[in-house]
Amino acid sequence: MLLTPRLIAGAQGYEAMQPMATRADLAALADRLARGTDKDRNRASALRARLKEGDFRAGDRIRLVLEGNVTQDDTVSVIAGSKLLLKDIGEIPLAGVLRSELQPHMTKELGRYIKDVRVRATPLVRLSILGPVGRPGFYYMPPDIPVSDALMRAGGPANNADLGRSVIRRNTAELYDSRNTRTAMNEGLTLDQLSLRDGDSIEVGEKTGGNWAKIASVVGVATSLIWALTYVGRR
Repeated sequence: MLLTPRLIAGAQGYEAMQPMATRADLAALADRLARGTDKDRNRASALRARLKEGDFRAGDRIRLVLEGNVTQDDTVSVIAGSKLLLKDIGEIPLAGVLRSELQPHMTKELGRYIKDVRVRATPLVRLSILGPVGRPGFYYMPPDIPVSDALMRAGGPANNADLGRSVIRRNTAELYDSRNTRTAMNEGLTLDQLSLRDGDSIEVGEKTGGNWAKIASVVGVATSLIWALTYVGRR
């Protein structure tokens, strides 16, 4: 089945881990799963642990934009104990805070120290963009951008890229096959709609025949070199 905006959240059970899901949605899902199979009940327990502990761990990154009496646009890292350490302010606790709650939480916390300030706090997702793109590597991305925009941030597809062969993986497992990944790109689905989280990878496909072209080029150079050496040796 091809994924659509309505179906994407239910694909392979990953709706339980949708990064920007609200507390109410996660609690309702946990209650529903608790009435299911043993596997469902285990997922319900994991969800309830998430609701209690929050989403932020040491090493996570947040884009923090302040506008008003104080201006700032920076990326800050979560430190041990699920906290942010901000200059001239000190520690901001994040324990028990979901990603979907970050914006109001930071607005409330910073409002204690800074008057008349507008706060934008965006949790970033650490993804690897691999394959034939301009700049393959690791990137911190906002969860509300489409998969196609994530590829553009990595330099966009190279000439030998075949987006129709692209897949999305979690560790070594294929999270979305090439068919569903292509659908996600075509329909403009976001990282959050796909339930992508830290460590996932978007692997861009490569056109077939590209390797044969490289081999043919190498063989051609080698043949020319052998011919040249043979010619010189005969003189």
